Amino acid sequence: MTKSEYLKNPGRMASLPFWKEQKYGNLSTIKIVHEEQYKESDYRNYTKKHYFKLIHRLNEVPRLILDSSLEIDVVKIDQLEFVANFINQCYENIRVSKDEVSKWMNESVFSPTTWVTISKIGVGVIALGIADFDEEVKEGIFEWIQVLPEYQGKGIGKILVIELLQRLKYSYCETGEIIYCCHSKEFHVKYALREKN
Repeated sequence: MTKSEYLKNPGRMASLPFWKEQKYGNLSTIKIVHEEQYKESDYRNYTKKHYFKLIHRLNEVPRLILDSSLEIDVVKIDQLEFVANFINQCYENIRVSKDEVSKWMNESVFSPTTWVTISKIGVGVIALGIADFDEEVKEGIFEWIQVLPEYQGKGIGKILVIELLQRLKYSYCETGEIIYCCHSKEFHVKYALREKN
């Protein structure tokens, strides 16, 4: 897959962001079928897992309204263990190591300004967002959006998404460039990202 092929229709060309497709290639054990072409009877021998891509054109990024009890900070390079532990706190079935976080920070798409935390004064960090940026295709990528379970459903995830969209728009992207997302479809659609066919 070439860069121009990918940019014409990222959602149909690849299940992964461009940089991951280039680095890891097409994984032959995975068959990608768009929902419009999917017929249950044709894929009885496969295990089904739903994935999706969403797009935000960055032309209308909502204004961020931050409660005075919250603070946004950039993750420091030496906070590898903190990042791994925070992600592990947010998921029962995912375990991330300090070494994995170090590898993410050494990828070509690593964007130090789009690894952010939200802290509640008197409590500490309650949310972590990790977005990368692929300079080659001008693509922002949401990799991790997580909020501690006890703060979910309180608008903290929305603040995180808006903050990352703003940082991507004003630091790297121009209007019209895309964001790849790989988390809860309902969550992202609620905050203005649209499905990419």
